[in-house]
Amino acid sequence: MKEAPATTAKRQPDHNKLTPRLKRLLVALYAAKSGLTREEADRALPASNAPEYIRQLKERLGLDIPCELVPFTTIDGRRSKRGVYSLTEGDRQRVKALL
Repeated sequence: MKEAPATTAKRQPDHNKLTPRLKRLLVALYAAKSGLTREEADRALPASNAPEYIRQLKERLGLDIPCELVPFTTIDGRRSKRGVYSLTEGDRQRVKALL
């Protein structure tokens, strides 16, 4: 017997499963044209696990939400990098349609 071919299709976006936290994060991402740091995303939620909520948005809505590492100086004067989450232009169009 032949086996059914494996599908590689992306999971369909599930707009109905956005929790209030996810909605707040989505609005904050849309409003922040230059992106959100993890700390800013935590405050928008409010929660202390923004990367998990970003993952959920990506999975549920099929968004990209890249995280760019940008240099900054810590309070101790040390150079470091931090992640900044932002919406791609395609993400922005999808989010605009949702909001």
